[in-house]
Amino acid sequence: MRKNYDYSILIRPCGALGQHSLPIYIFLTILLWITPSFSISASEEKPLLIKNQTVEMKDLDGKTVRPFQRIDKKAVALIFTTHDCPIANRYAPEIKRIHQDYASKGIQFYLVYVDPDLHDEKVVRQHQSNYQLEGIPTLVDRRHILVTATGAEITPEAVVVNPNGLILYRGRIDNLFPALGKARSRATRHEFRQVLKSVLEGKKTTIPWVKPVGCYIPTLGID
Repeated sequence: MRKNYDYSILIRPCGALGQHSLPIYIFLTILLWITPSFSISASEEKPLLIKNQTVEMKDLDGKTVRPFQRIDKKAVALIFTTHDCPIANRYAPEIKRIHQDYASKGIQFYLVYVDPDLHDEKVVRQHQSNYQLEGIPTLVDRRHILVTATGAEITPEAVVVNPNGLILYRGRIDNLFPALGKARSRATRHEFRQVLKSVLEGKKTTIPWVKPVGCYIPTLGID
């Protein structure tokens, strides 16, 4: 957090500072401008590396999956969602398009449902049928194993991880929703797509991590 310097001296009358008030005023003004902020960004507080790449989960078909051990892929892309988040549901068509555009080019996708109370997988299948999300590999993260590993906190939220477990991107899909209750007619920035494109081109990803607008991931209850 920013240090608590006393800048009240800057607004005192010059006479109260004595005959050397002007040089002191200038010095303190410069100090105010160059003093750095010590606040820690959200990305610095969250994981930047998947420490346990051997995490195992079962998909909807009961098959054991290790999401971060896809050495045959150029990257793993996880899209965190819930079946009852209006904004996440609004993104269903774009999620489907992104999967169609990049899955065949070397990106491993997982649609991750994160509601801890979602015990009936028929709900997930019905949701995917309603929003035409069938065909996207799906995981139900009731225990928030992937949520914790990646630092995701909003639905919908995209996370891209390279084969070494490095998180290349964590943030919004695009800027369709600039704020809660506000939506553009169409997105003008497509961060998720840009990151995937950079990965496929072998370029360093420099896309800023922009926090998504959506529904907070439900917290785990205490057993």
